[in-house]
Amino acid sequence: MDATPDSASRRDGAHYREIAQKLRDLARQCHFPGARRELLNLAASFDRRADHFVSKAERPTRDQQ
Repeated sequence: MDATPDSASRRDGAHYREIAQKLRDLARQCHFPGARRELLNLAASFDRRADHFVSKAERPTRDQQ
């Protein structure tokens, strides 16, 4: 996960999905079932956050109404 200022300021659904994918990749490498489950739950949380940003971007703003 890149910690550059550019990526830190990027707050869109793609960024959260990228983090979720990295968490799933890490979970696949994990030998401990409990830790694997927590990583997968965290990845699911990031996917939901991404969905929030996508739906928020699709909503019309007050200026567009």
